Amino acid sequence: GAHRHRVEHTWHHLSELVDEHRQWSSQHAQASAIGLKSSLQQVVPTVGTFFTPLKLVDAWRAYDAKYGISKRRYVKPSFNEIRHVLNLSQVMAMSGRLNLVTLDGDCT
Repeated sequence: GAHRHRVEHTWHHLSELVDEHRQWSSQHAQASAIGLKSSLQQVVPTVGTFFTPLKLVDAWRAYDAKYGISKRRYVKPSFNEIRHVLNLSQVMAMSGRLNLVTLDGDCT
């Protein structure tokens, strides 16, 4: 319904910020040294480098289909759920190009 559409719109907007950050970072390698920041860095100053485009909306849809997060009305997604969507998006971005993916599970 409407709630699910709003959540997908949020993930779409975040995806656009990541894409802009990737492009900005490649074009302005020296910019951070003089204090210039991408739109995403202005919101999340500690954001790192994204080496692949992320399909965040697709990852959200897959995660939500399994866990039904958008069906919750009063409980926002947790930090770990957001992290899982980001991780899933990264795995989806690399699918088809790798034969093996391993993930470090010691929370570091």
